[in-house]
Amino acid sequence: MSASKNRYIAVTGVMGSGKTTASKILKKELGLPLFEEKPQENPFLELFYEDMERWGLHSQLSFALIKIRQNIRAKNMLSRTSVIHDGPPGQDMIYLKTNKKLGNIRNNEYNLIASIVKLYEPHIILPDPLIFLDAPVDLILQRIAGRARDYEQKVPRDYIATLLKFQKNWIRRYPKDKKIIIPMDKIDLKEKRHRDAFVELINARL
Repeated sequence: MSASKNRYIAVTGVMGSGKTTASKILKKELGLPLFEEKPQENPFLELFYEDMERWGLHSQLSFALIKIRQNIRAKNMLSRTSVIHDGPPGQDMIYLKTNKKLGNIRNNEYNLIASIVKLYEPHIILPDPLIFLDAPVDLILQRIAGRARDYEQKVPRDYIATLLKFQKNWIRRYPKDKKIIIPMDKIDLKEKRHRDAFVELINARL
């Protein structure tokens, strides 16, 4: 990794794509601090999966504020070191748009959260690189079914599909020289050779 410039490295993807696993691998192999996505810090998340329309606003607002705080803390560290962020602020706009599209939040609720995010935009740094874990819907559902988060088991397929659609739209518009797309149906980060190849690819771009 080049020592000439500290980097804000972010890993993004929809739920179940492998963000936290990939982020922890990079933390270990690159020796960098990690701002980890911790769903348990959102007190409304389990309630949201029980009743998406009732708790959509609360859950989205909580996640947006968590991500903004993490981003600002990461920005303050960049004078000393590169950092890794498991799920940057832009990712939450994907969930916000999805919940608006599916009717889980109203237009005025969407506008409220979007206005808060916009207020903080001048203080938010953009990832370079942004690592997108591109996983198909079936693989995501398979991974969700295999992990110990009971509240996620009720997530409908169209929710995941809509998330993925908005995520890919965001990635498509992101600067080509600042993004890395990882096809998660082609690699398994549990396998050492795939982990090594993943780290080598990321390290080559730093």
